[in-house]
Amino acid sequence: MKTGVAGLRVLLVEDEPLVALDLEMALEDAGARILGPAPNVAVAMDLIEGAKRIDAAILDINLQDSDSYPIAERLMAIGVPFVFHTGHGSQVELGSRFPGAPVCRKPIATQTLLDIVGSLLPQTRQ
Repeated sequence: MKTGVAGLRVLLVEDEPLVALDLEMALEDAGARILGPAPNVAVAMDLIEGAKRIDAAILDINLQDSDSYPIAERLMAIGVPFVFHTGHGSQVELGSRFPGAPVCRKPIATQTLLDIVGSLLPQTRQ
């Protein structure tokens, strides 16, 4: 099923293998191209630096080695929109540090997450 993420290159940062696999399959089924999944900050940063294009990102907050805030800061610096997909944190906690970044609490319906990712981009792109 094609959705608002069709054709997007989406960076997926998730350290839980089953969650990562589920999201990867859902994104691919929806027509997105996946970078990752990256289980930690180092892998995510390598993917960011090596990518020609990243349209959006899905970030788990708590990763194997730390939190994903350095990734979020790098994405903000290069103008890539992202959504936090996490069992921790809230919009209130993250809003001042990462304004405009949606926070989706796990568990969330996969289609809802895909819709949020698709909505991160300007209407002119879609």
